[in-house]
Amino acid sequence: GKAVLEELTGQRKEEAEDDDMDWEEEILGEMEGGYENNRFSCYWDSDTDMTYPLILAKIPVKNPWEIFTYLPFGNWN
Repeated sequence: GKAVLEELTGQRKEEAEDDDMDWEEEILGEMEGGYENNRFSCYWDSDTDMTYPLILAKIPVKNPWEIFTYLPFGNWN
């Protein structure tokens, strides 16, 4: 996971450089506009104004990319 994330971030940084964009200011800078998001918006059921049932889990990892060792992902080929 870490290697994939680093590769994709590197590609995006190169694209930003090619487009003469400042990585810190234009890509990572503060968001303007938008709205406060204090709910699981992708799990929101607009018909009931509630979230769909979901499971939250605390995964004991030091680094975020290590989570893939605990979750059943794979067989992507």
